[in-house]
Parts: sequence; structure tokens; C-alpha cells
Amino acid sequence: MHSNYILFPILSIVLLFGSCNEPEPFEYPEDPIEVEPAWITETERVVSTEELWKAVQLSDGCDPNLHVSNLAFYELNYTRGFASIQLLPSDSACQVEVGLRTKFNSGELSTHEWDELHFEFTYSEYSGQPSTEYWIDLNYKGLELNLNLAPVIASLVPFDTTDGLFKLHFENDKPVFELNGKTFSPDFTEGTGNHFEAHGDGIEDYFEARMTSTDTELHSYTIFQYLRFSRFGLKDD
Repeated sequence: MHSNYILFPILSIVLLFGSCNEPEPFEYPEDPIEVEPAWITETERVVSTEELWKAVQLSDGCDPNLHVSNLAFYELNYTRGFASIQLLPSDSACQVEVGLRTKFNSGELSTHEWDELHFEFTYSEYSGQPSTEYWIDLNYKGLELNLNLAPVIASLVPFDTTDGLFKLHFENDKPVFELNGKTFSPDFTEGTGNHFEAHGDGIEDYFEARMTSTDTELHSYTIFQYLRFSRFGLKDD
């Protein structure tokens, strides 16, 4: 009888503490958020004051009474976000050139390699003569490109189309060039001035748009608005 009195409080204590240590019911985690890949801009230029565009104007064999700015004109309109180049030779012996260059600092270089990157350059207006040259010069993450777009425009773009979108990306380790959605193979043979190197020295990273005019007294011009490096994927952490 006495032993039963002792046993009762012991069992009560065991039951009390046992009920306190029961595991909480398992809660399933919320469904993970689905992250869709998207186009991500790595580096861009929109013709703004922060981009530090630099101009070079050259003339040779032109009317000595005219300043180079009257022969090789440019405008960097930071308010409206566009750059323009106009070549106004005084006569057919007058040679003129304008280049607009912007440098990329180390913080603007993508951490992704060229097999993921897409480069775009857009111009909203272009008008050239048979002897006009329209160059885009690009050095970015070791890639070097010097390409005269004028003959490509003449062969691929209808006469009544004045705007264009140039693209460069890689497929199976080979560069793919496009203008207005049409692929083309640039002529990189010696004497064309065109140059491509996928693994250059990478000493300086920059982009330059430039135009030259020779053997004509007719007007040539372009207006361009942006250039962009992008990739399709997920944002970096």
C-alpha cells in the first residue's frame, strides 16, 4: 500500500515531462520560388556624361580656310542620348575623319566569358557614299574587332532603310555576325583593314565609332544611340 503512494507521484512526473518533450508537427517548407532566366545587361553605353566619350577630328587636303570642325563635325547630345558624325568635305580631294571613343574600366568588364556574351551596336541613321567607311572598333575582355560596316550595309540593307542593329556572339566557339537580323561573314583578308582576334592582349578596353570620307565632296553622316553587352541567364549572386 505504501509503495503505491510512492509510485503514483513518480509516474505523474514521468508523464508530465514526457508530454512536454513531444516533437512539434513537421511543417513542409514553402515551394521554392521559380527563377526564370532572362536577358541581363552586363555593360552598356547610352551616350551620357558619365561615359567620357572622346572625339578625334582629322582633315587632309581640304580648303585651308575651313576649320576642321566645319569639315568633320560631331555632336554628343547627352540630354537626348545620341551621338552624331557628319563628314562635309570641301571637294573631292578633301579627306575627313571623325572618331568617337569611350573606354571601359575594369569594373565594367563582365565576369562571364565571350561564349555567354552578346554584343549589340545600334545606329538610328546612316548615309554614306561609295568611298565612305563606317568603322566600329571594339576591345573587350581580350576580343579585338575592327570592322568597316559600310560595305556590309550596302550589301545587306535596303536602300530606303537608314537604321541598323549590329550583333556579335559566339556559337561553338565561332563568332556570329549579324546586321538587321541577317548573318554575314566579314572579309578579314589583308588589305581590307578589318581585323578580328578572339584572344588579344587585353591591354585596353574601349569602343569607338568612326567614319572616313575620301574621293568625294558629298555629305556622309551617322547617328548612333547605344551599345550593349548582355547575356541570357540568371543574375549573379
